[in-house]
Amino acid sequence: MVPKDINVIGRPELEINVEGKQISVYLEVTNLVVYPDLRDLGGSPCAVISWIQFQTVK
Repeated sequence: MVPKDINVIGRPELEINVEGKQISVYLEVTNLVVYPDLRDLGGSPCAVISWIQFQTVK
């Protein structure tokens, strides 16, 4: 089952400062599939998520 309506609340982003440089890394979800018939130990449906990682260095 592929969700039709997805609302992006906030982009996952991480900032790292090393030796005067700032590295920003963020993820962008490219695909999301939910398997309602397959469940984990807690009873939640299993999902497969694909993403792309972007980074900038300043």
